[in-house]
Amino acid sequence: MNWYLKVFRDYFNFEGRARRSEYWMFSLYNFSFATILFITDAIFRLSLNFFPFGWFCILYAVTSFVPSIAVTVRRLHDVGKSGWMILLCLIPFFGGIWLFILLILNGDSQKNEYGENPKFESKDEDCSNADSIIQLVLISTLINVLIYKVAAEFINSEVFYKFYK
Repeated sequence: MNWYLKVFRDYFNFEGRARRSEYWMFSLYNFSFATILFITDAIFRLSLNFFPFGWFCILYAVTSFVPSIAVTVRRLHDVGKSGWMILLCLIPFFGGIWLFILLILNGDSQKNEYGENPKFESKDEDCSNADSIIQLVLISTLINVLIYKVAAEFINSEVFYKFYK
């Protein structure tokens, strides 16, 4: 949870470097909170007619948009790439895959043009194993996609309307 809060404390910080742990733990919490809010919106029928999401999801997306971009830019800096590489996600399919590869790479072990290695700068923070965190995020993503699918089917079913009318 410290990694998640750290990203929000650095809300508009697009400079420096972010460790893999910081990026992936933020992603894990971010995706989990979005899933919880999606289900909450669905249960309370707060969905908008033109969006599949409700007010809670939209409010959270607006709130977390800038920190998400900022931590991604700092993560790209950690591997020695410009923050503008985030625009790779605009290239269909292959751009997203290449961006994902850049985000899971080990950061530069020495100082680069974006600053010192963040592993050695922060002695008071948890130095957990980034590979385990990446695996946890991927497993969590698969579980959350299944939850989305099951929740969507359940909410659109007549069983849901019987119980919650």
